[in-house]
Amino acid sequence: MKTRLIFLLIGITIFSWMPLAHADTDCSQVTEIPQIECEALLDLYHSTNGDNWNDVLEGINWNTTHTPCSWKGISCDAGHVVSIHLHHSQLTGFLPESLGNLTHLIYLDLSFNTLSGSIPESLGNLINLEYLALSTNAISGSIPKSLGNLMHLKTLNLYINELSGFIPESLGNLSKLKWLYLSYNQLTGSVPESFGISLFG
Repeated sequence: MKTRLIFLLIGITIFSWMPLAHADTDCSQVTEIPQIECEALLDLYHSTNGDNWNDVLEGINWNTTHTPCSWKGISCDAGHVVSIHLHHSQLTGFLPESLGNLTHLIYLDLSFNTLSGSIPESLGNLINLEYLALSTNAISGSIPKSLGNLMHLKTLNLYINELSGFIPESLGNLSKLKWLYLSYNQLTGSVPESFGISLFG
């Protein structure tokens, strides 16, 4: 009887130290941001191979809790996502169109990763965006004309990618733009004279 009890206690002790499996995030259960914003974050996670993000960084806890404002690289304010900072995080894959649903976003930095595909037209919906950095990736295609809708944008950093085509005239509408980085791409044509900003590259 004592032997059985000892084995039972050992079994309970070992089981108690086993890591618990994390459940995937259910956006319908998230209360700190709108469901549509939570789903956009999960789309970003899945489309950029989130399971293999750089686990050297502490606190990579995406898709494991119902509190996305505590996820690595995410900042929220007044019940909305306002910042995504995931540079040097081993993101691969592509940017989802649903990123355009994060309409309260002010800061978006996905630079120094291995992203491919094109820049979603939907980023033109991020009308509060002030800082956009997608540099040092493998993003191709043209620069979307819709980025000309980002009237609060101060920094647009797209250098070291595989972008091609012309620089959209619509970017000349960005009256608050101060820094434009487009070097080391395959762009053709010239920078619209209406910019009147500091150019680097």
